[in-house]
Amino acid sequence: MEFGRILKSGLVEWLKEPRLVRLFVIIFAVYFVSSLLTTAFMAASFGLDLSWQMIKSEWEVIPNDENWAEDLTGDAFVSRAVLFGLAGLLIGIAVLIVATMISAFAVHESMIWKRIRTGTISIGKSLKFVVFNFYACIVILLLLMDPIWLVVPVISMILIAVGLLFGGLALVLLVLGFLGLLAYAGIVIYHIYRLSFADIAWLSSEMPMQDALEESWQATKGRFWEIFIGAFGANIVSALLAGVVVSILALAPMMIGDASQSPAVIAICMGVLNLLRAVMTSFLFMASFAIIAEIYVQVLRDPKKH
Repeated sequence: MEFGRILKSGLVEWLKEPRLVRLFVIIFAVYFVSSLLTTAFMAASFGLDLSWQMIKSEWEVIPNDENWAEDLTGDAFVSRAVLFGLAGLLIGIAVLIVATMISAFAVHESMIWKRIRTGTISIGKSLKFVVFNFYACIVILLLLMDPIWLVVPVISMILIAVGLLFGGLALVLLVLGFLGLLAYAGIVIYHIYRLSFADIAWLSSEMPMQDALEESWQATKGRFWEIFIGAFGANIVSALLAGVVVSILALAPMMIGDASQSPAVIAICMGVLNLLRAVMTSFLFMASFAIIAEIYVQVLRDPKKH
């Protein structure tokens, strides 16, 4: 595979496509608003002020009154923590659903960009895409494409359970169990990359979900390492570059903070940091689809003979 071409597609080329850029703006708005809502709800739930210390250490906060420690103890603290946790969970689920719907459009536009045959796209189809991805996650986690590997997590959990219940060789059993779970994580990653073309297969003809997974499984047979190195490598490089740029841009509001710790400056800095995180997340979101689309084109151009 042409790694340079894959990297170029993920870092530069998709930015030249107006329809992909529009999707980038949409997903940016979703992530930015959700991060602001989460931060604001946390502050409201616990009666906390956003402080300069919070900016310096990400999630550090200070109480807005001297009696905060007394007010937030026992049941009061637990109830507010549960409330915040539920709100955070609901926001996370909503963002996940919206992001998956947008990803249907992102895959579709990436296919058009790479001149891959595709069907139509609509809000209704994007909702079906959410169901398809949920089904694919179940297949991946349960290793249903190659069920023989289920023996690894099952034995690992048995070893851990026995190790927790009995003495003697407990430590050995626990270590073996956790090593088995690490192996299971590796098998899951293997399945993720083997099924990386499933979204394209399903959107191209809206075939049955299992058929789309089977098509990806066959298309990637014998090419796991090529796809893994191409996709994972390009995404890592993209993430590193985006992280460096965001970190550099974040230094500006951080440096002015020592000169002024007024609420206005703090609010601006928090907004800037949330904005930069949303930009980086959205950039990587779109880059990942461009990378997979380019890899798919290269696979089609040079099919593997089995």
